[in-house]
Amino acid sequence: MDKVYRIYTEDVDRNAVIRMVAKQFESFTVHETVGYYRGKAEDSIVIEIVDAKAAPVRALAKKIRLLTGQNSVLVINLSGQAKKIQTKHES
Repeated sequence: MDKVYRIYTEDVDRNAVIRMVAKQFESFTVHETVGYYRGKAEDSIVIEIVDAKAAPVRALAKKIRLLTGQNSVLVINLSGQAKKIQTKHES
């Protein structure tokens, strides 16, 4: 069973957030989205990390919260099966 973690955060200093994630994980996806907090829309990003351990993801979320100055950052843990579909390189 693979784990997929999603970190939801306000889109504040995106480049610094991405650098922070890249220091810890070699592979991840960033989704642009619009979140709502207390009825107000805010530009947000979702950082998705496949097959990671919980503790490093939680530690990263705390660092992102401090960097962005947010009261909270949401982390969602999904379980499932992931499979890479790759092409074979011909010689």
